Amino acid sequence: MKKTSVLLFLVISLLSCVDDNNSNDNNSDTSIVSVSPIRNFIPAPYFNGNTLVFINSNGDSKRLLTSSSESVVEQALDDMPFKSEILQINFIDPDDSDFNLIMTGSGRPIGADQFLNLVTTLMPSNPSGSTFNTIIFKNGSPIVDVNDDFHTTLMLLGHEFKDVYASQGLNLSQEKYEAFSELYINSEVGIVGFRDRDNELWVLDSIE
Repeated sequence: MKKTSVLLFLVISLLSCVDDNNSNDNNSDTSIVSVSPIRNFIPAPYFNGNTLVFINSNGDSKRLLTSSSESVVEQALDDMPFKSEILQINFIDPDDSDFNLIMTGSGRPIGADQFLNLVTTLMPSNPSGSTFNTIIFKNGSPIVDVNDDFHTTLMLLGHEFKDVYASQGLNLSQEKYEAFSELYINSEVGIVGFRDRDNELWVLDSIE
């Protein structure tokens, strides 16, 4: 499965050693796989510590704080070493310390092409439910894979969003989880919406 292999790749990436000597000048090293296309895809407020405000069907609000970090890691693919930038954004619920929503960008060279992965995980390893969303970039541009649940237009709680990558959390029986079972991503606003531990849908209303 494509998305399973992407997650395995990310685990390997994050367990690799961080190259501290190159992390501050990686843009000048052409041997490093750059995640600049992912950086450009993600909304700028995500890098400025802004707050995302979500609403539910009752008009209640939920705020998530953003925190970003970047590094360079050494990796290997088919025994060929390479370096890649790693970009990570954490979304923090100040009212729920157990909440875990992470967006991670990384890359790898395959032949003459470079592939980047933007993987967003909602409550990874949570036994009652978890969802991940993967967007693949080929040579600098996001692509729509045959397995992607992609919507050119999507209405959620009366809000219209464009070019949305949707995903559902499924258990081993391919049944939808009872918690954290949906996640929606696009370039314009980033996290479009998600379901919480009660499987209630929260949709982005504003960025402060």
